[in-house]
Amino acid sequence: MIDKTATSEMTELDGLDIYPNWDKLVQSTGDQKETVDLETQSSELDISLDMLLDEKGTDYWQDLFNQMNFPSMDLMAVAYQPNYLHNFSKEHAVLKEKTTQFLRLLADENVKDLRAAGVPESHIFSMGRGIMPINWSIHLKYPLDYGGQLEFENMILIQTDPFHEEIHHFINKQILSKAGVAHPQELYIPVPSGRVYIPSNLTFFGGAGGKAAVSIQGNTNGGR
Repeated sequence: MIDKTATSEMTELDGLDIYPNWDKLVQSTGDQKETVDLETQSSELDISLDMLLDEKGTDYWQDLFNQMNFPSMDLMAVAYQPNYLHNFSKEHAVLKEKTTQFLRLLADENVKDLRAAGVPESHIFSMGRGIMPINWSIHLKYPLDYGGQLEFENMILIQTDPFHEEIHHFINKQILSKAGVAHPQELYIPVPSGRVYIPSNLTFFGGAGGKAAVSIQGNTNGGR
């Protein structure tokens, strides 16, 4: 049974966390980044995957989630909320600034968690200067088009290989097709908790781990 819940705050950090087709949407020309108008690409970006996913409902994504076994993560169903006024260059600048601030925050307030997750002491020291540890990424728990925000509450430091890559692999199965990138009205995403991801076990595939319960996440503040 799907538990429909609402939260007042749902508050992924490279471009892929913001938009799955980031490389197409933000193109560099010399030192100048071009902003692509979503309205002119609506025919490509708003291709619905509903027909492709009709036979892949909640049970399908729960089963796949269980098979992939994301330790210490919950599978959440989030609704498409296309209410974000996209300015890619500005958002990318905010992203970089927030990433640096978040790394410094972790090095100051979450040293115990960083050690438990296996981040070396030398890397923790570098994080205090805003430097990303090797093989770690800042991940947005909820994508911007599905209620997420560029805020610390929506960020987590997570190991790039395998965890961050596998989260996006799971999501891409729902949003990528031969026709391009689509925005399903409902997206199922593995969501870790806290500021630093500490898996419950060290084996990513085949052990005990993520929960199968799916909750529908609403956002009473409109995803802002």
